Amino acid sequence: MHALIMHTYNSDNADVRVDHLGLHKALCVLMGWNYSKPPDNSKAYQFLPADEAGANQDDLIMWPPMVIIHNTITGKGKDGRLEGLGNRAMDSKEVQVARAWDAGCRFSGAVTSCCV
Repeated sequence: MHALIMHTYNSDNADVRVDHLGLHKALCVLMGWNYSKPPDNSKAYQFLPADEAGANQDDLIMWPPMVIIHNTITGKGKDGRLEGLGNRAMDSKEVQVARAWDAGCRFSGAVTSCCV
């Protein structure tokens, strides 16, 4: 989880920086952590009094719902290198998830891309 927090906080891509910082805040609130304290390669941000963490969680609304894909490794190739899903395969999976969501929840929403 710390690696994901570091990734969302330190995004180099200016086009997705705001989205990443929003995800950073949402993840910290969900976990009961202090989102206003920079992660800076330490885990001090993980300490927040329970009353403050509870107050933050009461105010959190994540919309549209999202799925975080942690690992796309599918196995090892003949040369011993790890293989995984590429961007096209991940885009296809996003569409499948969105269609399943629409069918099950009667929700018509946008699919957001994930970055790796």
